[in-house]
Amino acid sequence: MPFKSQNLVMLVIFLLVSGSILQACSSKPAIVGTWISEAPANLTFQFREDGSVWLLTDQQNRQIWRYEVDGKDILHLTDGIGRKQEFRFTIQEDTLTFSDPTTGVAVEKYTRVNP
Repeated sequence: MPFKSQNLVMLVIFLLVSGSILQACSSKPAIVGTWISEAPANLTFQFREDGSVWLLTDQQNRQIWRYEVDGKDILHLTDGIGRKQEFRFTIQEDTLTFSDPTTGVAVEKYTRVNP
């Protein structure tokens, strides 16, 4: 049974769609990276691909939260004893802004470190 060009086209389409789905599933959230908060605090946080958030200091680095990104712009944070916080976030160039998800008022701003 000869391989028809129609079958080849269907195979190529299948492979392209499968590759796109796998790439979308494996892409890291845009929030992954190291961020420093605005003055006066100037705290440095690292959002890692494994869903952890670390506070980086000169003395000691420590995990302080777990995070999940819901959709494109909702961030769920959970601390070590299970307390939860939720923020809407936006990233424009190297600026990360957390906002209250209900009011939309910006509550924190960060700048990406070593983009």
